[in-house]
Amino acid sequence: MQADLADPGGVEKLVEHIGGRPVDVLAVNAGDGVNGEFAGDTLCEEQLRVVDLNVRSAVHLTKRVLPMMGLARSAGRSQGRSAGQDDEARLGRGVTHEWCGR
Repeated sequence: MQADLADPGGVEKLVEHIGGRPVDVLAVNAGDGVNGEFAGDTLCEEQLRVVDLNVRSAVHLTKRVLPMMGLARSAGRSQGRSAGQDDEARLGRGVTHEWCGR
């Protein structure tokens, strides 16, 4: 199944595909970046699409799927990272963030 996670409708499409089945593991690892200097070489629309994919979709998907993970019975695991910025962060030009939860 394919879904554009930068679009809220894509996140909902994925959640519908899960169909209420229990989820044991959630790995949120969608991400992208834009090449070029932030202040001059890239368009605002390109940067906002990266934010939609790297940040907004991770929050949206996590909020929608966590209730399916059996958290009331201490089941399920989740992990996320902003994959699209990882190389930039290693080069000192970006930000990377990882989180794990139970």
